[in-house]
Amino acid sequence: MPRTVEKESKPVGVADTNFWQGKKVCWEMCHCPEVIKSECPAPRYPSFPCWEIEGTYCKLTPDGTGGQDTSICHFCRVYKRWGENKPIELKLFGKGINSFRKFLDEKARGLALPQNVVAPANSALLGERASTFPNTFRRRPEMYPQKLNEILDRHNGEQGALTKILKDIQDEYEWLPREVLDHVSQRLEVPTTKLYRMAIFGKGLSIIPRIHQVDGNVCVVDLVKYYLDFLQHDLCGKCLPCREGMYRMYQIVRDITRGEAQEKDLELLKEVARWVAELSACNQGTIVANIILAALEDFQWQFQEHLNGVGCPTAVCASL
Repeated sequence: MPRTVEKESKPVGVADTNFWQGKKVCWEMCHCPEVIKSECPAPRYPSFPCWEIEGTYCKLTPDGTGGQDTSICHFCRVYKRWGENKPIELKLFGKGINSFRKFLDEKARGLALPQNVVAPANSALLGERASTFPNTFRRRPEMYPQKLNEILDRHNGEQGALTKILKDIQDEYEWLPREVLDHVSQRLEVPTTKLYRMAIFGKGLSIIPRIHQVDGNVCVVDLVKYYLDFLQHDLCGKCLPCREGMYRMYQIVRDITRGEAQEKDLELLKEVARWVAELSACNQGTIVANIILAALEDFQWQFQEHLNGVGCPTAVCASL
């Protein structure tokens, strides 16, 4: 017997009209990638403008269980274009991503699924978001500790000279290896998170090597994964591109290091990175996305070897 699929019943109050008729739809104005369009309720309920729908991606709280904060709508290009300065009022409830997250939490506690909650067709972005940022990580042998200590001693270990210290270290190494940042953190008793932020966003500094700088011990794929894991928990998460983009890019790179990704995932990584670079509300998201795009361009061969069954060329990714 052929499998039948029941059409989702129309919510009470939903008209047959299409609000977006003759207008450029929000997911095109915001250049949302397919992975977000497939999750967000806005494309599935075109009778409502996006700012009237609870639980669209742009309204989600960081844990994904709240979706009623419309404050971002006042700054959104879509509302400014089509909202006609009318008061923002949520009118469609129980169809958003946040409702499905609440259902998952309730199901885990043995509660029943509410009748008005409809699961999205694809839940790729709704995986468990418990922090996987490690307290420690695998260390390779420290790189040139004598020269590094000479640089630190030259500045008398002063924390106030951190920017100058990092620039001098980069002049020596041509980039800022993770092990070096950790060594500086230990010597100066500075939180590693502070050094990572300075290294990532500092002008003229680089956490990813260029092609001519890399040696046989550096897996750039693993390095990108580590920093994306750090950044998805460290950035403010106020805008959709950073909040969802960092998380999705981390997922893809993590799967690559595990040997669980395909060629199409690498293309999706590039698409999401370009989307974050173009649409982040502040320059930090753009900087991170451009770092990822540069790594993909300079070290495509490393990413390809992880994908094509060759394995990790540096033997760092133990899952391969």
